[in-house]
Amino acid sequence: MSNYQQQKTNKPKAEDLINLYLSGELRDAALGLFSFFKENKMTLQWGSTNSFNVNYKGKRITRFTINRDSLGLYIYTAERDKFDGYLQDQPEDIKILFMENISKKCTGCTGCAPGKSFYINGKLYENICFSGCGTCGFKYQNPSAKQMLEVKKLLLARKDYVVKMLSMGQNPGTAR
Repeated sequence: MSNYQQQKTNKPKAEDLINLYLSGELRDAALGLFSFFKENKMTLQWGSTNSFNVNYKGKRITRFTINRDSLGLYIYTAERDKFDGYLQDQPEDIKILFMENISKKCTGCTGCAPGKSFYINGKLYENICFSGCGTCGFKYQNPSAKQMLEVKKLLLARKDYVVKMLSMGQNPGTAR
């Protein structure tokens, strides 16, 4: 039986995989992040082999993967046409972080070709790629202590966005 089939049947706990695969500072950071999820009422759901989806009010906040000495995070932000709403009430450091990472031009590598054009805070961004990093989400691999602070801020920004969109009767996206 494959690892995937075993996990699909048994649905391992995230903390068990963290303790099995991670050590030292990375293990401590992952356990701290796991506590952060609980404190902020974010629910974990097994997604695939060594991967978990984290949701808030049924909407995806992040997905994380645990492997030997490796912690990967994909943090969702906003949908393609809702960035202004996502950034509207966020602190300046979140806006700066987002703006610094949104410049990936579409090269036709996936289904987003020719990319999307939109305005954020009055600036036009043209033909932006939506294959992932920097637009609909941020990727972190083995985040440092400094990056883990960014991760938590981005998670809270996504949570705030979900609450705001749901209160307006709108879908914040990435519903799974």
